[in-house]
Amino acid sequence: MQTVEKNQHVVLSYCIRSWGGELIEEAPYNAPISYVHGYGQILGRLESALEGKAPGDSVSVRLRAAQAYGEWSEEFVRAVPKRDLAHLEGLAVGDEIEIRNGRWELVDDSVPAPDPLFSEGEAFSDDDEDEGADEPSIYEVREIFEETVLLDGNHYLAGQDLIFDLHVLDVKPATFEEIERCRWDCGPEDDLY
Repeated sequence: MQTVEKNQHVVLSYCIRSWGGELIEEAPYNAPISYVHGYGQILGRLESALEGKAPGDSVSVRLRAAQAYGEWSEEFVRAVPKRDLAHLEGLAVGDEIEIRNGRWELVDDSVPAPDPLFSEGEAFSDDDEDEGADEPSIYEVREIFEETVLLDGNHYLAGQDLIFDLHVLDVKPATFEEIERCRWDCGPEDDLY
């Protein structure tokens, strides 16, 4: 039987709850997520907890905000002059925007949003001592004023202590293409650890 280890393609169902037990988000058995283990595609503490698990195994991980998506930070909130966003017709509260090639652009809704377990491109640190070191790549429009637009780059789960209930559905060797894509997306293997 395959177990979760580096270069394994892992399929998971999960739910994220507050420490008080409130369900925040889930990927049930009929809509699981998958990733390649060992490349930092999911939160590091979750990856560590899954190491050695086999299909059918479950694990529950309690993380303080700083260990998950970081504390909510005023540093990631910015007011942008409305004129800098004038090309974004119909901009509304709740829209997500990012800077591409020095220009603000709407996030493409046709591309599925990354799952919250995935760490890629989010404004958080998985290391308590390096909290908040990464600059956000995606901002949510919080308020639109006469002259400015208030943007928030905090992860939507930032500032929350969370419980991750993970259930391993399948483990199999990752394909060469999946591993190469991980190496390309994550950078050289030596940079990950």
